[in-house]
Amino acid sequence: MKRTTKARCTAAALIAAAASCTLAALDRSLWTDPMGDVLIRRTDPDGSAPILPAPVLPDVIAVALMPWAPLQPDCDPYAGLPGDPQNPHIVRIDVVFAGLVNPPGPLGANGADFAPTCFGPSPVYGFIEFDVDNDRNTGGEFAAAARTRSLAVAPRYAARPADPILSSRVPTSHLDADYDWQTPPYYERTGTDFAITLCGCHDAQIISEDGNMNGILDPGETMVVRGRFFQRAGGYRWASNIDGGSDAGSYDPLVDLRFKHEPSSNLTVVSLVYPLTMEGAAALAGEPVQQIDNLIDLQGSHHSVIEALTDIAIGAHGSLSGLTAELTWRWAKKDPANYLNPMNWDVTFAVGTTYAEPAGAWYVWTDVGFNITRGDTDGDGVVSTLDRDAVQSAISALDGSPHDLDGIINGQVVLGTPGAVFSLYDLNADGILSAADIEWFTFPSRCYPDWNEDGVVDVPDIFSFLSDWFAGHGDFNGDGFTLVDDIFAFLAAWFQGCA
Repeated sequence: MKRTTKARCTAAALIAAAASCTLAALDRSLWTDPMGDVLIRRTDPDGSAPILPAPVLPDVIAVALMPWAPLQPDCDPYAGLPGDPQNPHIVRIDVVFAGLVNPPGPLGANGADFAPTCFGPSPVYGFIEFDVDNDRNTGGEFAAAARTRSLAVAPRYAARPADPILSSRVPTSHLDADYDWQTPPYYERTGTDFAITLCGCHDAQIISEDGNMNGILDPGETMVVRGRFFQRAGGYRWASNIDGGSDAGSYDPLVDLRFKHEPSSNLTVVSLVYPLTMEGAAALAGEPVQQIDNLIDLQGSHHSVIEALTDIAIGAHGSLSGLTAELTWRWAKKDPANYLNPMNWDVTFAVGTTYAEPAGAWYVWTDVGFNITRGDTDGDGVVSTLDRDAVQSAISALDGSPHDLDGIINGQVVLGTPGAVFSLYDLNADGILSAADIEWFTFPSRCYPDWNEDGVVDVPDIFSFLSDWFAGHGDFNGDGFTLVDDIFAFLAAWFQGCA
């Protein structure tokens, strides 16, 4: 960020404050998730490593995306107004967490120390993922990284995404989450093109802070940290000619991420302002516009979403193989300029905390979303008796099988130590499929005269019942036969209604 005078920055902040009432009325893409739905899901092999004694576990409640027009982009990129969605140059992404969460400290990779709490006691880890082209068949990660994305984390919460394509790719257990991209369930193909990456895999540097200036994000304070927090999907790497990232082909430039705690609401807003175009990159740098090239963070080269996508579109015309080819080839027929409006992007996330000491795993998951509902094992977006039946079917199929560690048919399936193992059908995440998982589901008693189950007892229920009766599926009185008696029994119940 180019340094400017304090007066210039102050003027921009005052103008932004005056425009704050206007901001609330302008359109943006807002994704929401329930507050308080935190559930701890371990990944350590022994399931016993001490978790950070953090007072706050990460809980995403919203993600907002909008084209952004900073008033003084090279001075304060966070002060501004929503931009023109038809001609966007900069995107603003706000991730809202319940409570005070801190920037992620390093977890011992790439030569860094293991210091998760270096910015405060409640570091947040995880991935906020963006599918910019709404194409589930472009974008994704190689297997090791894919295991940490929302598609593979969802089954730890006994859930599938409501999207039918992604739902079919969810691992039903740890046994499905293998390292062979050619075998189903293809969880590597997440559809993700970019992500805010809070992985703890690189050091981060404090750029600015207020308050007591002690290097810790305390209540009511704001801190800006710089690191490789915005990354293009790793599955594109071998189709790329980019140089300057953390590895060859990695588009993961150094960016600034602002953590701002709002004491009145006790929320932490994590904000990224990032260029969509080279014009946006020039504005944020306060420099002339550069052409798209193959460099990031080298020789003063700018970076942007369109540069990252153009690199992939060019690479898609090359000689590709393996998973990279599967995730990339469709970009050969796409114009990157068509995917710059962030209000059209899809968003998913998986976030969590970490361990108090190195534990053979990095993350303790606490929240996953969006459009991922706990108990929705069939991925239809609702929790119903079909999901409970799926759990019962899984127990029946696996009980006494080689995958059942107790080796006997006894109405339960012992999977192993939670953390090392998981199952889509293990609702309470205890490493055992049992009656407790079936009993997790509670449903109100069925109103049988409401034959079409639309919540109302009315004339359409009669037609629906008669249709089923003529098809031989109208055994209303439960005697095992579809007869005229069932019509009279149904009508008697229909006139009585339901309480």
